Amino acid sequence: MVPDAPAARHADHAAHDGRAPAAAAPGGLQIAEGGYSLDLKTPAVTAGTPAELRFAVVYDRTGRPVTAYRPEHGKEFHFIVASRDLTVFRHLHPRRAADGTWSTPVDLPAAGGYRVFADFAPGGAKGGLTLGADLAAAGTYRPARAPRPAATAEVDGYRVTLDGALRPGEPGALRLRVTKLRSPPVGRPRAGPGVCACPRS
Repeated sequence: MVPDAPAARHADHAAHDGRAPAAAAPGGLQIAEGGYSLDLKTPAVTAGTPAELRFAVVYDRTGRPVTAYRPEHGKEFHFIVASRDLTVFRHLHPRRAADGTWSTPVDLPAAGGYRVFADFAPGGAKGGLTLGADLAAAGTYRPARAPRPAATAEVDGYRVTLDGALRPGEPGALRLRVTKLRSPPVGRPRAGPGVCACPRS
């Protein structure tokens, strides 16, 4: 994508002033980017009650929902719901209607604020995008104590080990090693805390 004139001029001024140009925002922080917008049609649900999330990706130039996508990792769309305290995590694969509206069932166990991440590649576009929006779960909010930072986590019979370090403003690499410890209990979901999803940046 060619940067617009104001952004390019700003970068030039920063370079002349001896300052590094501002880095692009990480994926999922913006509701619109690259000519596409996330239209979250279900901005609120009730905690502990099954609900259906509905949303669409709108092509800003026409104002119409996108109906053609390029599959990535075997799916046209990856939809992630994470609580603000990171104690609840859902990686969902919604279904798309003919008019471009996506839907997926969800049951969030705790009240509070959530962030949704829409990870997709529009058909015909050169690359993919990750857009984000806020989602509220109504109910009695009970703050949960966040777990202590750790490089290893175990869930549903798997151990996930994180290796690497990140520094603000600098490129870096993280490596994940997944080890199977035992078969997960019957009826337990495999996706949940301890499974890492990394929205594109």
